[in-house]
Amino acid sequence: MTLLERIKMLSNEKGMSLSALEKACGFGNGTIRRWDTNPPAVDRVMVVANMLHCSLGFLVTGKEAAGSDQTLTEGDREVLKLIKDLSEKDKYKIAGALEVLIRQMPSSGIAPLFVRDMRTQEAFSNASTKKK
Repeated sequence: MTLLERIKMLSNEKGMSLSALEKACGFGNGTIRRWDTNPPAVDRVMVVANMLHCSLGFLVTGKEAAGSDQTLTEGDREVLKLIKDLSEKDKYKIAGALEVLIRQMPSSGIAPLFVRDMRTQEAFSNASTKKK
């Protein structure tokens, strides 16, 4: 798979045409399509990688570096988008609630990460319920 094919694949996954991607990156019309015959400068590929939320290495080689934090799936990214703008207090609540939900799944195998936090959350919930 070529650089252009990987860019097309990722942009399609995001529901974005190459033309829209070029515009979002500040490139002229047809710039990315020409990369199949005229190799681009690295800085331009970096702009596209950032726009597509992938690594430069993935766009160039099709492979992620070992231990890379760029192994997030599209679903992971969607969840992160949802919680990004929440307050720390709300993120804390969601983490505790999510752990409870995961533990209820038959095959979760999740170790307790937020046990202390969940107790704090329960105390917080109980205190706020009593105030009403």
